[in-house]
Amino acid sequence: MKINSSLEYLLLRYKENKLSQSNLIVTDDIDKCVSELKIVVKNILCSDTFSASCDKCNICHLIDENSLSNFIVIEPDGAAIKKEQVSTLMNKFMLKPDLVNNNVFIIKNAEKLNASSSNTMLKFIEEPSPYNIGFLVTNNINAILPTIISRCQITKVNYNEEIIEDEEIIDLASVFVDKIENDYYNALFFVKENLLSKDYDKDRYILLLRKMLDIYYEVLVNKINEFKSNNDNFMYLNNLNYDILNKKVQILTGYLDRLNYNVNMNLFFDSLIVEMR
Repeated sequence: MKINSSLEYLLLRYKENKLSQSNLIVTDDIDKCVSELKIVVKNILCSDTFSASCDKCNICHLIDENSLSNFIVIEPDGAAIKKEQVSTLMNKFMLKPDLVNNNVFIIKNAEKLNASSSNTMLKFIEEPSPYNIGFLVTNNINAILPTIISRCQITKVNYNEEIIEDEEIIDLASVFVDKIENDYYNALFFVKENLLSKDYDKDRYILLLRKMLDIYYEVLVNKINEFKSNNDNFMYLNNLNYDILNKKVQILTGYLDRLNYNVNMNLFFDSLIVEMR
């Protein structure tokens, strides 16, 4: 079974002994991502060379049934993931694994960790056993405790995202980000002359903000994963610290939501520019 290329990259990192012990996976399809992530786990825990048709051991079957003692999937218990669930995971994974080389856990819908369980999870990943590998899977990175985010390697796994191929929108988004960051006083003029004057429909403005969000998000992920953006057009964003980048991502996400309602576009962009600064 072919899996998402981002998950294949995680597997490659493991084979190179470079996989982080704590991984935050941001995806637009949690169920599909967890299903494919189990294939990654099978590769990690396989005692031989993994094959989908292999019948040498029972590891894969136990993983599919969530019956392997060294593999745990935590899902929300009702509306939230509770502290007791994380505490149980911690207690089980304090010891060296017996049947396999690693203990592996998946936190499904990690955005539903509440305040208490988030703090317990933070303590768990701050003091990891050398045998533990964890994957926190979410569709809303903004709902994750920032201190947890900062201790994880982030991987974006998209299945349904439409690729923005509109060259005009791509160029406008790039210039708009540059104006906001480097030419604040002319940013409003840019909006008036290049955005509002063209009388775009709402879908075009949504594409514009999505592309801007992609730009900031890429730099944020690279910063957390401790390497700089390889996009020369946005090298100046590398000078922003994690907290500022994260705040800008949250602002753009909020403004994207606003576009689902009737808004005055002039006031919309005025407010956006002020908040982004």
